[in-house]
Amino acid sequence: MIQLPGQPRLKDPYSTFVTQDFAKWLQWFLSVPGMEDSIEDWQRKLNSQDDDTVCNVTQGQVWKKLFHQGSSGSRLNLGFSLFIDGFNPLGNKLSGRQLSIGVIALNCLNLPPWLRYQTQNTFLFGLIPGPNQPVMITMNNILTPLIDQLFKLNCGITVCTPKYPNGHQLAVKLATLVGDIVATHKVAGFMSHSATKFCSWCEIEASERQGLQAGHL
Repeated sequence: MIQLPGQPRLKDPYSTFVTQDFAKWLQWFLSVPGMEDSIEDWQRKLNSQDDDTVCNVTQGQVWKKLFHQGSSGSRLNLGFSLFIDGFNPLGNKLSGRQLSIGVIALNCLNLPPWLRYQTQNTFLFGLIPGPNQPVMITMNNILTPLIDQLFKLNCGITVCTPKYPNGHQLAVKLATLVGDIVATHKVAGFMSHSATKFCSWCEIEASERQGLQAGHL
């Protein structure tokens, strides 16, 4: 139930947020011809490198720690990036009307870079309705269905794919958050860049900005 100032209480949402089921999309995603081979071939190529050069997120220590527990040869572990950003559907002219619509999308980091961000390989979770940027509470409400799905996928589900028609164990984790400072701070629960304690890495205060040195923590 929603009640606006000076108006009767409404039974319908003031703004509608439409999304899709992540697990069903994963079933389709892994059923695309060649998708499983692309994931396995890319990981095999990375594992075959002789030196310690890190050229992909899946070679990093954070990724290895993230997927260390519960991983096995019979289980496919997928890591996804979460991208959130807003845009003005009417363009960014200074004299134009200022509106904001947001995009929430996920990309599979197990794919090679040239396939990772292609439109057909991107999961569009939803569009954040306008006309204004969402406050942090609104962002939490919008992301709740996705977080609930990620909790279930983190425990593992069984999906049927062309290579595993009888079923294959799949686990999904959220590995990275991508976006500008405004969007990522809202999603991760950090303060605004104009707040007293604005930094997402340390507890420095705004009054101490002038003493910062580039490259030093």
